[in-house]
Amino acid sequence: MVVYKPRTSYKVDEYVERGIQYRGPSRFRAVIRERGIDAQKTFTTLEAAREWRAITRGEVLGEVYVDDSIADKTTVAEACAWALGCLGKPPYPKANDKNLAAKWRWWQSSNFAKWPLTKLDSRALKRWRRDILAADVGDDDDDRAEAEREVGEKIPSPQTIIHRLNALSRLIQDWREHYKLDEDSLPNPVVDGVRPELKFTKRRRLKRGELDRLIDAAPAIRPWLKQAIILAIETCARQTELATLMWENVFLDDEHPHMLLVDTKNGLDRTVPLSDAAIEAFMDLRDMAVTHNASPKSERSVTWDKPLPIDTGRGVIHAWADLLDDINSAPGATAIEDLTWHCLRHEGISRLFELTRMTDSQIMAISGHLGRDQLERYTHLRAQTLRDMLPTATGGMAVEGAGAVRLRHGALPQVKNDKGRWVALSAADKISKVVAKELLKEALAQLGDD
Repeated sequence: MVVYKPRTSYKVDEYVERGIQYRGPSRFRAVIRERGIDAQKTFTTLEAAREWRAITRGEVLGEVYVDDSIADKTTVAEACAWALGCLGKPPYPKANDKNLAAKWRWWQSSNFAKWPLTKLDSRALKRWRRDILAADVGDDDDDRAEAEREVGEKIPSPQTIIHRLNALSRLIQDWREHYKLDEDSLPNPVVDGVRPELKFTKRRRLKRGELDRLIDAAPAIRPWLKQAIILAIETCARQTELATLMWENVFLDDEHPHMLLVDTKNGLDRTVPLSDAAIEAFMDLRDMAVTHNASPKSERSVTWDKPLPIDTGRGVIHAWADLLDDINSAPGATAIEDLTWHCLRHEGISRLFELTRMTDSQIMAISGHLGRDQLERYTHLRAQTLRDMLPTATGGMAVEGAGAVRLRHGALPQVKNDKGRWVALSAADKISKVVAKELLKEALAQLGDD
């Protein structure tokens, strides 16, 4: 059988590019005639001729041959192995060897180990960082254990993530310099915005308008998410406590509506009173469950048999991450940053200090803290509340609106009227009686007319 090869458009002895001459079918001659050097060699392919010429020029002229494709052929694990082999030699000072080695070994066995260096971009690292930090376990040991099983390692702190990213950045820069690659051939993926901000770990309060935005967007993410957000604030319950709560432990029709949290983080059962907002949220969840369970089995994957139709607190966190992504990706929207699910519990406890007259012990009974030292971060809120109860310079209370009462030692009680004047409390009683009589007369007159 005769094999026909396609005819080339090159002419014999034509230079197809600088230093490469076409000598006939499957024959390419590489030529070097520079600085007194005269070398040549013939190859069967154009690519082979190019490579020989580039390498030989580097050897005889002192120039380094650069293979731009090497970054595509090298994995993260291979680059880490190279870097680990360089430790103890310049440019690595021995003082930092231990730290760098630990971080590079982590990258060597991470989920990125088999990635080519050129595929490791900032978007992939941001997604990895977000997934790790989205494992917001707060102070919940059960959620922490589950999150660690999910990501395959102990949940790192933002500071640890920064150290790992810094080591990766150093690896890329040194590897690129060793192989004489420019930044276009191998960009450093650790750019601004990839490293997490350390303030992420701090529990913060909700800002003006954030709760409304969360509640408005939540139903589109999960049907139960809006009510879960309300319950997290109103009851100060942890995510696992809400996720594992059963209907038999929710007492909406009791004289004093409450819920019973069993087997909590500290191992003790806890009774939490329910506000009107919490009661309404539970009633909404109950109605949703009834509607869901009434649909044909073919249209539902699970039976909604408890307040939140999820098995663990991780279900709450995944929904929360989706919610923030949805809000922050909206065109022109102001991003909600550094807000974790556990911040909702922090918000709820803060409101108990600000808006109620509960004692520390009573708040501890609701929040599940075992010691007052765990509430130290809220003491400034209690101080502000107590300040509002202090007498003013004139002897009155800090809040001096109409109806405020002023008590002074050795003086008669006074009340502020609608004109802002302080009058004796006994005089206020007389005024009230006169007004009541006038209203009664008007009412009797209207009855007589009828």
